Amino acid sequence: MTLREESTHVDNLDQREQETVPRCRANSPRGNSDATGSSYQPVKAVSRALMVLRCLNELQHGSIAQLHRMTGYPKPTIVRALETLMSEGYAVRDNFSRGYRTTSQVQALSRGFNGVPLLIEAARVQAIALTERIKWPVSIGTVVDGKVVVNFSTAPISPYGFPFPTLNRPFSITETAIGRCYLAFCEAPMRERLLDQLARTAGQNAVLDLPRLRRALDEIRKRGYALQDPFVTLRMFEEAQRFQFMALPIRDAGECIACLGVGFYKRAVRREDVDAVVVAPARETVASIEANVRLLKRNVENYSGSQPPLLC
Repeated sequence: MTLREESTHVDNLDQREQETVPRCRANSPRGNSDATGSSYQPVKAVSRALMVLRCLNELQHGSIAQLHRMTGYPKPTIVRALETLMSEGYAVRDNFSRGYRTTSQVQALSRGFNGVPLLIEAARVQAIALTERIKWPVSIGTVVDGKVVVNFSTAPISPYGFPFPTLNRPFSITETAIGRCYLAFCEAPMRERLLDQLARTAGQNAVLDLPRLRRALDEIRKRGYALQDPFVTLRMFEEAQRFQFMALPIRDAGECIACLGVGFYKRAVRREDVDAVVVAPARETVASIEANVRLLKRNVENYSGSQPPLLC
């Protein structure tokens, strides 16, 4: 079989494979919580190109024969993948050594995989497991420009989902449990900058009682977790008043990088039971998330294998 015939044969196989697999609807918020699940059959050509790139990156410089041994793909398939990678700037042909090598462009593939994306990957499975265990919705929040932003929430799979939208919405840093938690546990210089920013803008929006807020932050640090400002409940609409919110810091190298929040009905969990029913299991989840963050950061810096790291 010639190279062109084999190439056409592989394309026809891919098309037949995709046609025989029934399509399903796209993922919905209340769908499967498996982050790796897909709605359609994977595109084989893309999978092969990524595998070739991964193997070439491990070799640093490789021949078609070496890539064939590593991947098991037909050599014409490898050539097509390499030419595609060359056209996108991720690989070049090295005629002097009769092989191929990756370019600095491959570093762009990891660009952006830090901060929130890394945090969500580290926290997602653990947050889902916590909701499955305690049933209450779990949120992962960060602080951006002096506002709390909920980056991930399990509310869609909780039987007690929030009666209001939270995902990617800005919330007050002084009134929410996540915001108060971050203020209490972030580094002192960051806390002072945020408080100074709040003091300058308070006149435009609301009155800020800084002495009262500082006392509340001291209490949060002693307790180890934050609860929503009790005064804000009076200003919330009726359905939201039924909820209480608790938040714990997520740390990396001693620095608070985000917070894990849990919302629960006040009547369902008595105040004296909050530590045992909500806080204790949430602490276990936070410990696992922090371990995953450390693992992912190490692997982003050092990992070059063909399998993703196994998270806790």
